[in-house]
Amino acid sequence: MSARTELSEQLLASSPHLTLEVDGSGWNLYVLGVSRIGGDSFVQLALVGPRFCTVTARVPAALDPDRKAREIFVLVLQWIGSNSRATQAFLESPDCVSAAV
Repeated sequence: MSARTELSEQLLASSPHLTLEVDGSGWNLYVLGVSRIGGDSFVQLALVGPRFCTVTARVPAALDPDRKAREIFVLVLQWIGSNSRATQAFLESPDCVSAAV
């Protein structure tokens, strides 16, 4: 059994952190972890709906918690609404300034 299958089974046995409906499909969202690196927060999420997905969202760490949650919510909604068939994604707030190369 793969790690993804084991994680999805564990999540289905627990209560989601957020439940939403997008285009007639139900999705359960689970926060797996939050890390701060420099001026950014990286939030790891699992989404269980028509398929199982893992997502990392990058948002400015300086945002107040409510605004940060809204920003992550908007990024996830946009990604689900894009009808991507991917099972993994990296979503980034337009407010994040990437390091110069």
